[in-house]
Amino acid sequence: MRIIGNGVALLLASLVLSGQDVPVAEPHTTGVFYYLDQDTEGLIALQPQVAKEVTRSKAGGFGARETALSVPGARSTVRLPYGKPGVFVFAVEPGTNPYTYVQFFRLDVRKDTREVLSTESVGGRRMNVLNRSQEHFRIAKHGALSFKVVLQTPLWPGEYALSTPTSNVGYCFGVDDPNDVRRK
Repeated sequence: MRIIGNGVALLLASLVLSGQDVPVAEPHTTGVFYYLDQDTEGLIALQPQVAKEVTRSKAGGFGARETALSVPGARSTVRLPYGKPGVFVFAVEPGTNPYTYVQFFRLDVRKDTREVLSTESVGGRRMNVLNRSQEHFRIAKHGALSFKVVLQTPLWPGEYALSTPTSNVGYCFGVDDPNDVRRK
């Protein structure tokens, strides 16, 4: 067993030294987001959920309205580690621009749903407010047809979703507060 382990390490070292790419875990399906576990370099599937558009009156119903994209449940079934780097992987079809492909939102918990506010209307004037909930990230090449979404901060407590601008499917996950005794 030790000989095999040494052989694999030698192979990887020789690939790095020869200038060839080291194999990485890559998604087999395009448009699906995964968490990249920094400890194992493996991919963890996120919870796919279909978002529904919900419109409601606000400010006592005096003509003000808001529209949100909502997914069921107050918490995602996928829980990621607090304080770890937020690195996610996705694959795209050849010719797809990965830099315009990703949306990354922090979700607000509202009763038994998670949502992101998309528009507000006041006095007949409609404003797109989706960007208020967007997380800051950068995109980097990961594998042959895959890319990494790298958050600019570690994973903080809350509920999140990754999506594409043309889909109503969000790939959801949550991060628990390690100081919240209710979760222990």
